[in-house]
Amino acid sequence: MANIIMTRHLYIKFYVERSLNISLLKKQTDASKFWGYEIYLSGFKKDVFIQLLFIYYNFYLYFYPNLENFILKQIDNWNKCKKNDLFLGNIIENICHKNSCPEFIKFKNNEEIWKEYEIIAKIKKETDVQKSVLFFQEFIDEINPIEQLSFHNLLKVYSILKQIFDIEIGQSSENSEFYEIIKDIIILKILNIIYLRNNSIKYLDESEETIFELQKEEIFKYKTKPFVYGKGWKIAKNNCLYTICREPIKFLGNFSLRFSPDEYDKNTDDCLKKREWYEVYDKWLYYASYSPIWSKRIIKYGGTTNEVEKKIIFPSEETEEAFYEWFNYEPDEQPREILWRWFGLEEE
Repeated sequence: MANIIMTRHLYIKFYVERSLNISLLKKQTDASKFWGYEIYLSGFKKDVFIQLLFIYYNFYLYFYPNLENFILKQIDNWNKCKKNDLFLGNIIENICHKNSCPEFIKFKNNEEIWKEYEIIAKIKKETDVQKSVLFFQEFIDEINPIEQLSFHNLLKVYSILKQIFDIEIGQSSENSEFYEIIKDIIILKILNIIYLRNNSIKYLDESEETIFELQKEEIFKYKTKPFVYGKGWKIAKNNCLYTICREPIKFLGNFSLRFSPDEYDKNTDDCLKKREWYEVYDKWLYYASYSPIWSKRIIKYGGTTNEVEKKIIFPSEETEEAFYEWFNYEPDEQPREILWRWFGLEEE
């Protein structure tokens, strides 16, 4: 049960990310926005934008290359105005209206393709991010010069992600997470070009594609609602509207959005046993403390983390009582329907 993180409404973050993936592929617009904002408004804003980029590059780039510009523009706008929550919704709304191409997952995992195109292994081994970008440009010049748009968009991704990771212009880009993300995007772009070439796939006609831009009132229901003193337990009932997807995406098999996945990127069947779920929710505040929104609440009341006992320690009984008067979700007192939405289980 290591590395479990709970979101603002006490869902487990890994399963929220999985649920976002599945909802997008199923074109479930409301559920996709629900899960996207669950990650975003828990304080993991960078994480959800990066996840959406990888969902796009894995499932939609081949059919909708022009959508890349729109997505990058929304992320860039968010970089310039981080208080505007509409940009996330705009990306999710537009992806939900597109057809995915899950067949690419099998293609990208084909070992023969990796052997045939040595540039992929070359980029994976490269330790200089700028050299990897140049390798991509050389690849495009050699195999398909008309794909210059793909290279220019890579430069946009590079610039935008540097801003997200707070890497100043001229500063060294030796941020390992930043580099691994850029490297994985380059490889996905290369595989996409090869896939299109091998299968003679034509881009879908986007000339008449509608671009959806949401209004503020359309995302209000996903916003974090204020707590009422003594009634924190009501938040879950009113806001935990969807059940998490515990199972991996079966029709895709064992896959990852990334080539250098961490624990939260893997789409393997690692579901917690029912007993373990109850143990996690018994120590819910400890696991929620790793979410920025809960961390701020705990710090406000002087709480600190006891890693050994997996609990939050407050400076006094009075401050602890005051904290819980405002923020106690009382998981053990929640109706079964809420527990099952958290657990992703069928009601018995």
